[in-house]
Amino acid sequence: MCNGIEKAILGVVGSLVEYPLDAETDEFIINEQLRIKPSSEGIMKFGNKRLKDFEEEYESSLNSLVSKGLLKLKDNFYELTEEGKAIGFDVRNQWLVDFYNDFLLRSAESETHAIFCEKVFGKNLCQYNVLDMEQLDTMLDMMNLQPNQLVLDIGCGLGKITEYIAEKTGVSLIGIDNASKVVEWAQKNTKTNRGELSFQVGDLNKMEFFKEKFDAIIAIDSLYYVKDFNRVLQKMKEILKPDGQIGIFYAQGRKPKESLEKINPEKTKVGLALVENGLQFDTIDFTKNGRGVLVRELTTAQELEVKFKEEGNHDLCQQRIVQSKDQIQRIDKKLERRYFYHVQKTTNNAFFLEEEKN
Repeated sequence: MCNGIEKAILGVVGSLVEYPLDAETDEFIINEQLRIKPSSEGIMKFGNKRLKDFEEEYESSLNSLVSKGLLKLKDNFYELTEEGKAIGFDVRNQWLVDFYNDFLLRSAESETHAIFCEKVFGKNLCQYNVLDMEQLDTMLDMMNLQPNQLVLDIGCGLGKITEYIAEKTGVSLIGIDNASKVVEWAQKNTKTNRGELSFQVGDLNKMEFFKEKFDAIIAIDSLYYVKDFNRVLQKMKEILKPDGQIGIFYAQGRKPKESLEKINPEKTKVGLALVENGLQFDTIDFTKNGRGVLVRELTTAQELEVKFKEEGNHDLCQQRIVQSKDQIQRIDKKLERRYFYHVQKTTNNAFFLEEEKN
């Protein structure tokens, strides 16, 4: 239905609309210095790296997408239709897979990145997120996993956190990730003397496991790529044993003019989906801890920038600097909070209890 440039445009527009929108100016806020309107010129500016080789076909492709019902044009601004959103999501998902296959594998082989992880997180587990050892060990203490249990790790990445959990608790783990090269690396470079480790390519939006298979499910900063939260949480509940539990790390953001309630634990995408599925949960607010991790990421990346550059991995460092600056600003403006959700599967109605972790 779509050719290459049309899919790229849908992916770019789908990426653009993930950013906060200033309703007064019709601009998406990319960062403090950059705002983009979803006009023809704005879409090209935002997606220049993806679209620059198609400039001659660009305008005609926009018109084609409108005629196919995948984009809508109103007041010179473009908007995805529902069908366009679905295609754009799949395109962006493939771009993310390609990115993680490259970024994570180079991180795993980088001596400087190993130093970075030790300094920032307290242990080198090839972390890409803001999960330090305090957060990880708090999760394990709360879940109290036992050696005879089977655990699913959704979005396992390179598998080093999965490996740590196996060594620490003795459980057997199945790790899934949709980045095939990353999964292959995990299969070759992880081992444990306790429990068993298994890694496979899998999409969290299409999990295919038997009902009541797992004693516990872990999702560490991996639910940002969910199409339908209710459906994914419903599936997680289905494949969980009757007395099973779930541990989820998730950061919820809000747009500048949206209510602060949106980032309360029960109002986040995760919280609402848990309530919808009748799952009991309590939460720990790790926002303060997460901000401290981001500050360490920023200062450590700046300290190691020359080493990253000499190693040929300057972009690994640059991305950490840009992302940490942006997230620190969002936290300081009360636009983002980070939570750990602990879920216990029961037939009772959902509830939450929040505790702030300094």
